Amino acid sequence: MRCISVLLPAAALAAAAWFLTIPSANAYSLLGGSLGLSQRDLRVFDNFADTTANNNTTPDPNFPGYTGVEMACWKGAVEWGSELHGTGNGDPHQNGGLGSGGANFDPSWQGNGPTPGGAKDNIVAAIAGDFSGVLAYCTTPIEVGWSIRFFEDAWNWDDGPGTSVSGFDLQGVMCHEYGHALGLGHSSDGSATMYPSVSGNGIPQRSISSDDIAGVQAIYGVKSPGKPRITGIAVAGSNLTISGQNFSATGNEVWFTKGGTGGVGTPIKVTGVGSNGVSISVTVPSLASDGDVLVRNSGTSHANLSNAWPIDLGSGFGCGVISMGGNLTGNSGNLTTSSVPIQGTSMTFQVSGLNITGFGRRIIGLVPTQQSVLGFTMLVDYTVAVSLMPFALSGGAGTFTETLPLLPGTTIFVQGTAIQPNLKIIGTNRLDVTICP
Repeated sequence: MRCISVLLPAAALAAAAWFLTIPSANAYSLLGGSLGLSQRDLRVFDNFADTTANNNTTPDPNFPGYTGVEMACWKGAVEWGSELHGTGNGDPHQNGGLGSGGANFDPSWQGNGPTPGGAKDNIVAAIAGDFSGVLAYCTTPIEVGWSIRFFEDAWNWDDGPGTSVSGFDLQGVMCHEYGHALGLGHSSDGSATMYPSVSGNGIPQRSISSDDIAGVQAIYGVKSPGKPRITGIAVAGSNLTISGQNFSATGNEVWFTKGGTGGVGTPIKVTGVGSNGVSISVTVPSLASDGDVLVRNSGTSHANLSNAWPIDLGSGFGCGVISMGGNLTGNSGNLTTSSVPIQGTSMTFQVSGLNITGFGRRIIGLVPTQQSVLGFTMLVDYTVAVSLMPFALSGGAGTFTETLPLLPGTTIFVQGTAIQPNLKIIGTNRLDVTICP
């Protein structure tokens, strides 16, 4: 077992000089190995004694169910994720930017561990003592598990979440140490999260750099176009609907955060789930709790596990974008968006398959419907619509933008239409857009 550590700036000079003597197109280094799908879990044993390590008691909708040390460590890990974690919000240092790895890697947050665990239990904890300027360390090799320990006696740890902390920033140092858990060594790039020493109090380490991104992509591969992707969820009692893309027809797994502190870190899973490729519906298991939900399709490689999406089982609404009704009569057009529905921001919608060059018309409202009108299936009640504005089409394709002033948890319904030369209408699928906090 080896320990890879993050140091104070003075203690890092010798190590940094060693790296700088090696000419390389990339500054990152690799430890060898990677975390397979059975090693994506992450837990925290909260034995931190510093009061500042647990003085953030404000809930964050992007990290439901946890505050303090747990939230800080969760944020430090999801920064390495394949794409934005939910809305990407939660870190004032990089508003809307949490989740920057762009690789075939995403962690599965599993809450609290019952003990600090051993060297291969994927648990973060504090440890007594001080080791020559070392702030924290991660045990390697990592293929069958890791552990991260924060030295507590000599340093004061702060859970943020602001950009002014007392002592050292838990989230930033966690982001560095979790990079080791992924298989990254130290970088000779002074702006990288994986540089061997922290910058200032460690807050800059919260946001990974282009060199860090290149490193994680070298291990797990650049995010595959076929990787499963969650774009939104809807919670109704014990029923969960997940919207996204690249789900398998059969054999999907839906992963949840386990409630309580027992277990060995394995996600709560619903297995053998079918899908139409863009939507999955399951009953939430009784052992699942607030945290993250992920989908693994029928494959077994790094590229077969989706991004992590926050889920608050107590909220009853979820947030994001769900596609409905694309296979109904006359609805051969396609409506999509890659925008995240955050209150007060604008969303851009893409339309295709409406055949004509000219103008289409959006139907945006608060009341869904399903009725046949002039050859297509209307999915938004136009009689009480909040917008029926036209948008330009070229070869049946176009875009339009809408601002979302509504309260979080509100769902708006969006459909595109276009009148054809024969006076019949082609419609698109409907997007159910639930506003995120």
